[in-house]
Amino acid sequence: MTTTEEVIQEIRESRCRMSAECGHDARRYIEHLKRYNERYAAEVERYRRLHQTEPGQRVPRAQVPC
Repeated sequence: MTTTEEVIQEIRESRCRMSAECGHDARRYIEHLKRYNERYAAEVERYRRLHQTEPGQRVPRAQVPC
């Protein structure tokens, strides 16, 4: 099982790679993230709908997405 620390480290490494691809230029990096978000917007929406609950409904801890 992956620990929280391992997941965080993987995210940091991914962000560092993306930044390097953009020459560590903040404007280019932000534009890259915007394009990435647009590219995967449909997948994110499907995930949100899949894990949606009714207002006030509690999700059992074992089923909380993360």
